[in-house]
Amino acid sequence: MKFNDRVAGKCVLVAPKGYGKTHFRSFLEGQQDADDIVVGFNERENVFDIDASEIKVKSGRASHLIQFYLLTKIASLLEEENKFDWTDFAVVVGSTFKKIKTLAKNVSGVEISISGATISLDKLFSSQSNAIINKSLGELIESFLSALGDRRVYIQIDDLEEVFDRIEENPVFIEGLVRAVSDLNKSTGGSVHVLLCMKLGLWKIMSEKRREYDKVRDQFEFLEWNEYQYKTMLAKRIVSYHVDRVSVDLGNEDGYPDEQALYRVWLSFFSLGDLKSWNHRIAELVKLCRNGPRDFIFLCNLAAATTSDSEKITWTHFERVFDDFSSEKFSDVCAEYQDIYPGIDLFAKYVLEDSSFELHFNEVRERVANLSGEQHITESLGGHKWFSFGSTNDKVKALYDCGILGIQRSDRVVYSMEERIISLRELKSASLTIHPALRAYLGAEPPVAST
Repeated sequence: MKFNDRVAGKCVLVAPKGYGKTHFRSFLEGQQDADDIVVGFNERENVFDIDASEIKVKSGRASHLIQFYLLTKIASLLEEENKFDWTDFAVVVGSTFKKIKTLAKNVSGVEISISGATISLDKLFSSQSNAIINKSLGELIESFLSALGDRRVYIQIDDLEEVFDRIEENPVFIEGLVRAVSDLNKSTGGSVHVLLCMKLGLWKIMSEKRREYDKVRDQFEFLEWNEYQYKTMLAKRIVSYHVDRVSVDLGNEDGYPDEQALYRVWLSFFSLGDLKSWNHRIAELVKLCRNGPRDFIFLCNLAAATTSDSEKITWTHFERVFDDFSSEKFSDVCAEYQDIYPGIDLFAKYVLEDSSFELHFNEVRERVANLSGEQHITESLGGHKWFSFGSTNDKVKALYDCGILGIQRSDRVVYSMEERIISLRELKSASLTIHPALRAYLGAEPPVAST
């Protein structure tokens, strides 16, 4: 990624909820020099006063408008902290806003004010303002860089559903946001570093209804975790938080602890058998963690809460909490995808509850089709576009897109967290399986062996 002296790199970090995007962003915040400026946009700090669903422009135009708004928004924040020389920058902003204001007599909606210049957002994002913004953007960037001098600005945008209201309803705006971040990184060299953190669900919305995706394809980086990384992550947490009980040194020349060292750290708090058994048990736990390391930590803490003060965590302790964990994970799925697939909780329960956890596509499709006879269900879901206008196949695919169902390959099961785009043709010919973390909540049972 673009960082320190680097002037190019990936600018969009994509991962499901819980994979560590926010932690990574927090880590970067601690790495800047004292003179650098860090501006964060997330549910806790700053938001954009935009209803993204109402921005009806192409992604290229949206890119210019978002860049302009991003720079003025950041400048206004820095103005409040007396960290900016406004002489040239304010002239450009004021002149641009004045031109846009003359396009209409009435100015309404949310307004932004920068150094005495004020503009309403509905006018900034109107089609009439595009030409003015395009002409002003280069001059605005030049003035912004001049005001920065030798300092760098790190802009980190996270929690997009909170920062941009109703962004999930407008895939073109999402694409325009990615293009804006990419273009701004390229045009500012080493001075402005923008990192956009995006949940996998929003990436799916954009990629499936793409317009100019090829122009930003190389800007995405997808976070992934393997079993070794889970073991290492928890071992490092144990060493960090329990220095009084753990004396194992995890450091080595290449920075990657070996399995024996990790196993010795785990032995301080866990009793999961010998090294071979430990590896097997970790593999079983990792399968449950649809939301990555956050799930792994949560599951271990649940098990720890059932032990006595001096007792180590065994597999029996994990078995005691699988039902509670499953209920939590189903709630997480619904919370993560509720904006994209409203009512997915009701839909998934009625389609999959009390089923076998391994089903063929046609079995799931038949269960979906049978919902037509459940009037109270169809009435509850009928107001949602994805349900009302989607075909039966599309509705089955929604269960895959949410990570509720996976596809059985010859050697393993694949979920949407790993394989983001899958063809309907493969889905229709596949054996499907309910995610292990959700089976207990849905009451799904192993398939009956044939005789």
